[in-house]
Amino acid sequence: MVNNKLRAYSQEMNYPGLSSEKGNKLIAAIYSDQSKPLLLNKPHVEVINGETTEGVLVKLMAVKSYKAEIFDCEGKKIRVSRLEAGTGIRKLKIPPSGMACLLYL
Repeated sequence: MVNNKLRAYSQEMNYPGLSSEKGNKLIAAIYSDQSKPLLLNKPHVEVINGETTEGVLVKLMAVKSYKAEIFDCEGKKIRVSRLEAGTGIRKLKIPPSGMACLLYL
């Protein structure tokens, strides 16, 4: 496919993270402790927390803020928050086996 990227991270750690990009969308899944944060560089991002602990490390790569909708493992929306633009690494609180949908504001 044109304009499509699929990545698997950290071979030495048995690939704890996977991501795919196409157009303005990034989908990522994190399965174990991260050695690097997930780079948020698209207007629409979906992050799956496949870990048994709460939270995924992220780094904003844009000057825009995100609206974050957080879902539990059953698909129930549990929180809506704002992820402010800025630099640095942050922990996005996603419950175990939960998901976050992020959209530019």
